[in-house]
Amino acid sequence: GIISEARVKKLEESLPKTRATLTETWSSGKLSVTGRVSYYGKYTNWNTAPNGGNKSAPAEALLDIEVRYDITEMINLAVGVENVFD
Repeated sequence: GIISEARVKKLEESLPKTRATLTETWSSGKLSVTGRVSYYGKYTNWNTAPNGGNKSAPAEALLDIEVRYDITEMINLAVGVENVFD
């Protein structure tokens, strides 16, 4: 056919079929903390294996955290960490 089997696999399997995000923000006065959990279902990356094959990635959940302090009503300072456990 016009499109190779490998190309079809890239299009169909290179993104997780399941993805979800849960975000929560806690605030107290000028300080707030945001936590975000992102879940990605398993998928196959057809571009990474050096032998031209594929690399399957398992499902995983990532945790991001941000701490924010309101210096004034218009200015805040924020510091965050992506993928805390990696």
